[in-house]
Amino acid sequence: MNDVASTYKTLALAFHRPNRELLAGLRETEVFGGVLAEDVDLDSITREYTRIFSLTVAGGIAPYELEYGDPGAFSKTQRMADVAGFYQAFGMELAAQERVDYIGAELEFMQWMALKESRGREVGKDEQVRVCRDAAAEFMNDHLGRWAPFFGEQLALAARHPLYVTLGRTLGDFIKKECARLGVEPDVITLPAPQPSTGEFNCEPDCEPAESRTPAPS
Repeated sequence: MNDVASTYKTLALAFHRPNRELLAGLRETEVFGGVLAEDVDLDSITREYTRIFSLTVAGGIAPYELEYGDPGAFSKTQRMADVAGFYQAFGMELAAQERVDYIGAELEFMQWMALKESRGREVGKDEQVRVCRDAAAEFMNDHLGRWAPFFGEQLALAARHPLYVTLGRTLGDFIKKECARLGVEPDVITLPAPQPSTGEFNCEPDCEPAESRTPAPS
């Protein structure tokens, strides 16, 4: 797997609900190896994950594209359909009941496109390389590149555990570099920063853990 695809995969995995296997895998990566100790407290990270990404908790950070930018219902419907169209066109399937605009799904799509472009180059299929590159640039310009930098900044601000601070900062920096690599300049979304909830790794008594999200390209 090339470096670009590998980074997309690592970032997508980091947005999954924490478990010991996931944390062990992230610990082996260059991005997160320095912030995850061998004896990391899974319960603390799980509470932090819920605090950040549960929309029922004050200060939660929505990991969905459609929660940012134009609030118009028609615009949201069109944007959702456009994202789904990219996935369908290139054979990517989502996990059951996952929203197409979920950050993990959009990162997985870009990983999928990077892999398809790389494979096309390896076997000399210039048309495949061109199509995948153009589609990745369009998706970055119209979708992921518009909201992920702002989302990453807000995640880094709201997070308390180093895992999610690092995830937010790395996401923002990487997407900006990818925009430059793909030659696009998205109209980046900026909104007022959310107010993180108080207390260390606390979860509201009545809040439910966020659902596991596992987008999977075919």
